[in-house]
Amino acid sequence: MIEGLALGCACGAGSTYNFAAPLYRRIIDAHNRGDMEAAQADQARSVKMIERMFQSGFGGACKAVMGFAGVDCGPVRPPINRLQPEAEASLRADLDAMGFFDWALN
Repeated sequence: MIEGLALGCACGAGSTYNFAAPLYRRIIDAHNRGDMEAAQADQARSVKMIERMFQSGFGGACKAVMGFAGVDCGPVRPPINRLQPEAEASLRADLDAMGFFDWALN
């Protein structure tokens, strides 16, 4: 996101924007006020979150995280697989350990 902002982009599209909008808003705000250290720190959080979601299967993980945020988006479409309960619990625990529920949803 930071690279796009530096190039003058005013918007973007991303699956994680649906549930981590506060995080991305902070990146934009920090960039706009010239606080690149804060923008980079939040960008690193975003990357870490996305990397963990890819470990579970990104499509299924996105649906699970939307559920964690209180939004039931229904089942995934084939050929994407729904996360099994133990994988969903592991994802939730890992996101919690990285502070996701503090910095992404608030």
